[in-house]
Amino acid sequence: MYDDIYTLLEQRFLRGDYLPDDVISDYALSKELQTSRNPIRRAMERLQQQGFLSNNAHQSKLVIGYSEDECAQMYTYILHLIELAIATERVDVNSLLCETAKLKQLSDRSTYFDYVQQLANIYRLIITSSNNIVYTRSFDQWHKPFIRMLMLRFRLGQVSQPFKEVQQLTQLSTLLHQQQLQQAKIYVQCIASEWCKVPSPLS
Repeated sequence: MYDDIYTLLEQRFLRGDYLPDDVISDYALSKELQTSRNPIRRAMERLQQQGFLSNNAHQSKLVIGYSEDECAQMYTYILHLIELAIATERVDVNSLLCETAKLKQLSDRSTYFDYVQQLANIYRLIITSSNNIVYTRSFDQWHKPFIRMLMLRFRLGQVSQPFKEVQQLTQLSTLLHQQQLQQAKIYVQCIASEWCKVPSPLS
């Protein structure tokens, strides 16, 4: 019961169904889900440990968002991991092209959540290609918060170009295919610097 409830609530958070400053109570959720409050409380405590919730009055929880600086730091950190992975010269360009093609298809005919999940999978593909367990574990630590951050930006109307990553990854794939590793690293740095200029008031 607890695992099912936690998975359900986590998916809601990742999809951005709960917005910053929303109040969530175990009582309301127990009525909605027609279950006892104990597994709901346990699930909410775990989500609080992940930084998605904070304590509020009357045993309720307050949904936490991300500040502009936190958004920028999270994205640029992941892009830095990608840059480090590229430097290892182990990125499987064919796999990257294949997964980017899937991302393009999702941008044409699917939900933004599916698109964001695939984007995160591509970033993980690049990072894990380095065979560096530190890089991989670092990304996995931020995998779900990264998805949630992008979805909150989308829900709050902060995404002016929701599918721009398709073009970015296509260009990156081209540079890697041509073995222009230094140019590829510089391109990732440019993406990071441009992203930091985008306002993201999600706190």
